Amino acid sequence: MDGEAQFAERELIARERGVMVPVSSRLTASWRRSAGYGVSLDAVNPVFAGQVDDGSLFFECVQEVLHGLHTTLADEPVSLILTDSAG
Repeated sequence: MDGEAQFAERELIARERGVMVPVSSRLTASWRRSAGYGVSLDAVNPVFAGQVDDGSLFFECVQEVLHGLHTTLADEPVSLILTDSAG
């Protein structure tokens, strides 16, 4: 597929998703992978099946990040999931 066809395809996918700005090929590829795995592009329902190690450096860093983002993104329709290397 040439560059012009790829751009047209991305624009079509973006319009279908209600996005009114140009969409990168990386984002389009992510949407395709998600759809291929049967993951909804509109809703995420994560299930936590592990334990929280609230004494770890990762936990401390996440708390710092989330505290900063809370004030910045409090009224925005966003989701954020932070994981360690084990997911």
